[in-house]
Amino acid sequence: VEQMVPTTNYGKSAFLTPYPLPQDASTVGWDVYRVLAAMDSTVIYVDSNRVATLNAGQFFSGRLTRAAEMYSDKPFMVAQYKKTSSTGNTGLANSDPFMMMIPPYEQFLPSYRFISAQAVQLNSNFERVKVYNFQYVNIVAPQTVIDKVVLDGATVPANQFTRIGGSRFY
Repeated sequence: VEQMVPTTNYGKSAFLTPYPLPQDASTVGWDVYRVLAAMDSTVIYVDSNRVATLNAGQFFSGRLTRAAEMYSDKPFMVAQYKKTSSTGNTGLANSDPFMMMIPPYEQFLPSYRFISAQAVQLNSNFERVKVYNFQYVNIVAPQTVIDKVVLDGATVPANQFTRIGGSRFY
């Protein structure tokens, strides 16, 4: 569940991070991002490339193919959309589509606590079985702390991080 944020909470920078493709997932289609302007003449840059000039209420959509830094001199809001993914063999959904609001860098906190719950359902024998085969988290951190990121009590190896565009974030 996502909720639109008020324009007073829009920011001037954001980091786009692609989603991992679940095992055996179809590569048909693509994930996208969408940026919405709060003010007229909002020039949007992705990794120093000008991608759009928007007026208040206008939006621009692009393919989410790699990690990138987005910024402007005026406030904007950005969301990422994950496509559904089916397996090549069964046609069954291997991941659900969703939308995720991307917080602006200006609103980053030094630490976060979150829970990733496993849903269960009953199979034909009325046994409880897990719903999700894979669960992922994208973590964005400045280069100066990537060797200090802790997940489930263990330090995340620094080589698991990839630099985002030309920024100091990974």
